[in-house]
Amino acid sequence: MQKREPSGWLNGTLWPETQETLRPELRAKSEDTLGLMFNFATSIRCDAEMRGAGHAMNTVQEFRNL
Repeated sequence: MQKREPSGWLNGTLWPETQETLRPELRAKSEDTLGLMFNFATSIRCDAEMRGAGHAMNTVQEFRNL
């Protein structure tokens, strides 16, 4: 049996098969949560590249405190 890739987030939207299987209220919540996670991941990467690892770790701590 071939292993399927899990449903998830792709280019700012949920994959179509995920959208079809989630109730509308859960889909909206998932999109909000994943969007927030994507924004933090982007911030962490930018902090690490532009200002060094110390700033990136501060951003990671902010995310953990949510």
